[in-house]
Amino acid sequence: MLSRVSLLVFLSAVSGCASYTADYQERLIRSLPNQRDVTIHDSRSYPGKILCGSYSRLTSNGFTMHRGRFVVGEDMIIAAPSKEEVQVYCSKDSEQAFYDITGIGGPDIDWTALSTVRDDMLAIDAAITRYYDAAATLPAPLDKLLSGDYGVGTANLADPWGNAYHYEGGLSGRTVPQYQLRSYGADGLEGGSGPDADVSREQIQMLKHVLRIKGY
Repeated sequence: MLSRVSLLVFLSAVSGCASYTADYQERLIRSLPNQRDVTIHDSRSYPGKILCGSYSRLTSNGFTMHRGRFVVGEDMIIAAPSKEEVQVYCSKDSEQAFYDITGIGGPDIDWTALSTVRDDMLAIDAAITRYYDAAATLPAPLDKLLSGDYGVGTANLADPWGNAYHYEGGLSGRTVPQYQLRSYGADGLEGGSGPDADVSREQIQMLKHVLRIKGY
């Protein structure tokens, strides 16, 4: 039988979960292009204050029913998550799921180093956006970001193992520029797992989620 204190803690947790569940569902609905007759199905909470499930709604013609999955967190709404995103976010063990998919993590990993990779890549990503907004082109090379007030310094352009982040400018002339950014891990070589695993820009949000759960 639960003690009075344990029962109060349990009820508080359930109440808190219900509170953000309703908020998350409302945020998801507001994000959809057509908010008519949206129904949420099978929504469940996961570690890191994540809500996963599926939804159905009428399309713009008012007749066709669209169905899709969703992932909502404190700072994200994914109305059409990839298979990998569902595996990581909608898991009771996101750390293991992330490792199974990417090779990043494992028993010998330096999570402090990975938290630096996360911070650097988020800073570089924001700086590239500022640069692109000002110059209408991508920086080439990445050192161009040091020539103005873009929010990064020399330290941000090298990973925790002392290697320059690998950067390839892609397509300009778009609202959202396309480019590649990655760290090659502790060994500085492409490929590998655990400490030597590559970390790409596309994986940063999932890494951010795992690090949050682990307290980084």
